Amino acid sequence: MQLYKHWQELGTFGQTQLCLMSATFDDRPLQGLEVERYELDTEDLAHAELAAKVTRPKPVFRAAVEDVVDVAALVEAHHLPGSLSLVVVNTVERAREIGRLISNLAPLVIHSQFLGIDREKLQQKSKVIKESLLQLKS
Repeated sequence: MQLYKHWQELGTFGQTQLCLMSATFDDRPLQGLEVERYELDTEDLAHAELAAKVTRPKPVFRAAVEDVVDVAALVEAHHLPGSLSLVVVNTVERAREIGRLISNLAPLVIHSQFLGIDREKLQQKSKVIKESLLQLKS
């Protein structure tokens, strides 16, 4: 949202487009700005693969935690073997520490301080893990 506001205020050189996507989009920051909004329609939802992803249960819960040790304990308590668990934190230091604390689960820790090429390798590794899990389930 901030990027879009700066873009509108400062302008750009040449023709530029920006696409913002979110599953939980809050458009309040865009009020007063000229934007087009697109949403999935019935034709989109008629696509079997997309409909399955949109309607699949996505369990999310909120938990009170004091520190990264509590977060790691939650991950260990709720992670289901043979599945993927995602932990999102707002600092590289927290990500690394939680990764160390749950090392018995062989976590894949990805954060902003990796070089682009290293991040690509980790993302590729995450795709391989996901594909392996899908094969196990079928």
